[in-house]
Amino acid sequence: MDNPNNIQNRFGLSRSNFILNPLSDEDADFFADRTGVNVGKIIEDLQIDLATGLPPKRMLWGPYGGGKTHTLQHTMRRLSDLTPIYPVYVECPDLSKRSAFLELYREGVMRGCGQDFIMHLFESIREKVGYAKPDEVIRKLKEALIDEELAKAVAILTNPTDKNKLILWTWFSGVPVPRGELTELSQTQDLTSSEPARLAHYVTIIGKLIQEIEDKTLILVLDEMDRIGFVGPDTIVQFRTAFTRLMDPNQKYISVLLGLSARNFPDLPDIFGGGGPIVSRIGRDAITEIPMLEDLDVEPFIKKIIGYIRNGAVNIDSLIEATKDTTNEEIVKDMFPFTKEAIDAIKVGVGQEMTPREITLKMTRAAGKAHNYDRKVITSDLID
Repeated sequence: MDNPNNIQNRFGLSRSNFILNPLSDEDADFFADRTGVNVGKIIEDLQIDLATGLPPKRMLWGPYGGGKTHTLQHTMRRLSDLTPIYPVYVECPDLSKRSAFLELYREGVMRGCGQDFIMHLFESIREKVGYAKPDEVIRKLKEALIDEELAKAVAILTNPTDKNKLILWTWFSGVPVPRGELTELSQTQDLTSSEPARLAHYVTIIGKLIQEIEDKTLILVLDEMDRIGFVGPDTIVQFRTAFTRLMDPNQKYISVLLGLSARNFPDLPDIFGGGGPIVSRIGRDAITEIPMLEDLDVEPFIKKIIGYIRNGAVNIDSLIEATKDTTNEEIVKDMFPFTKEAIDAIKVGVGQEMTPREITLKMTRAAGKAHNYDRKVITSDLID
């Protein structure tokens, strides 16, 4: 039986917190409709670039908790309804001073694409070139894959056993491969020692195959890329080399959208900053800031969140009626379960950190405290 005293029922909500999940379609769509971000313009610009045959390269940046991930997810979902794209979302893995581009390639891009899909592409291109003498098969694969070493490796699918598929995936995904399996792939080494430009080249080849086989454009959404700032000077050059290739405006096989967190643009890692190789290639018009909320926008945003989380099947008036003798603070219907004074306290509490994440965290913590204290309304004394 549903607990009548849980947070949802106590305050007439559809769930127990106000946190917006960027990976939830509904939450991301709701959030993206916020003041200060013209998502429609972002989508229109992407459509225009896609129509030219030069997949767009873009950068979205802003403070932590400002909503970049929500915006990216919402943008990809709406764009998918308008044009044939294949979006792959990748959160940058944790990087350290000695991290190499291989880590982003293996733990980010390859995991994001997935073994099954990558192998589907390779099997499809292997079938497309047909069956002939080994040298002829490799020649045709080289034409299709624009890379001789990769062509030799994919030729193992002439005998498409599960073992051969796994060997090919292990090698292509950047995992160490035993010498005997390298021989089966006609390789002398695995990709763990490959130059970053080669790894970036392989990412673009995936985009080429998606265009030819799926008739879609690969959009690689690389989020939390500010983590590259932890990489030391000895290996950061690898990331610079790879992104120089990926973000080149004339690179026609994949689109790349970058999401980075920073309070101010100069705080971004150097390779993404104003004097870095990315901005010099894509231009400042391809950079969009996802800013903090303005002071005047905080209260409307809170009201909007409350309306979004509210359970429409609950009689809010009856819940408000039950609070009359429990507080002297002002209760307004579109602010309930918060009092007006509580909303004002949230605005003061976030201070300079006026981001959706900070606001929804304070709202959620206050709701939890009110529940624990058996309150029927969330008052200002419960705001941290």
